[in-house]
Amino acid sequence: MEGPRVRGWALRALCPEGVPAAPLAAALSLMFCEAFANAACLTFLGFLVLDFGMTDKTEEVGFYVGFLSLAFFGVQFLGSFAIGFVSDKLGRKPVLLAGAAWSGVFALLFGFSFNYWYALAIRAGTGVFNINSGVVKSFLGDISTTGDRVKVFSDLCLTTAIASITGSYLGGWLSRPAVQYPKVFGGSRFFKTFPFFLPNFVCFLLCVTAFVLAWRFIGGAKANPEVELQNLKKEDPPGEDLLDEQSDDLATVATTVLQPPSENESSACEQPMPSPLHN
Repeated sequence: MEGPRVRGWALRALCPEGVPAAPLAAALSLMFCEAFANAACLTFLGFLVLDFGMTDKTEEVGFYVGFLSLAFFGVQFLGSFAIGFVSDKLGRKPVLLAGAAWSGVFALLFGFSFNYWYALAIRAGTGVFNINSGVVKSFLGDISTTGDRVKVFSDLCLTTAIASITGSYLGGWLSRPAVQYPKVFGGSRFFKTFPFFLPNFVCFLLCVTAFVLAWRFIGGAKANPEVELQNLKKEDPPGEDLLDEQSDDLATVATTVLQPPSENESSACEQPMPSPLHN
């Protein structure tokens, strides 16, 4: 009986009650792809600079790797606000699907890099639509309540960490197979020409899987600006009864102070006050 109990506890911990499990898994798969691709690329960018002959001095490799990273993250920064605005207008699903498809195609194109300048252009193109992280967070906010978001965003951090670990490992393990595994791939002209194809092909397969999951399980409704208000209405915040009592007391005091005076009080107020000079 311990096994089912542990599995049930783990499921409740990863997917809070009230949060749909399938859309949550689909959104996390999109986040996994982005984090995996970024971690995998960072493991072989230095070798890419050396293999494509940009420099033969190891102390200059960081200079060229910096431009490869700048091309991706700079374009991603410039487009993030526009993509967030589009997701508010058109809905989360179209933007998430476009981001997954775009990332998959450009991951495959990056695997066919044959010189530094081609790789630089592809990295810049990847950053145009590789901004699912912000839209995924917005989508998770749409499907969760304020009480569930701590667990939901913990799942997001856990997914990113796992993707970064596996991406770093596989990126280094699969890159340059003709050099690392000469007995198996040493005679392959393809892997000598495209030494970084395998890790990017894995990224492509992950993006295809995430695209299918997002197409199947993520709803296509537009973002509702009143979702936060609806979530608050569903919950029972602490101290609500006390606030109601205080509101009733304030209403009673306001009614007592603002009510018009009675006839006896009016006549009493109209009588002149005796003057002390007559005494």
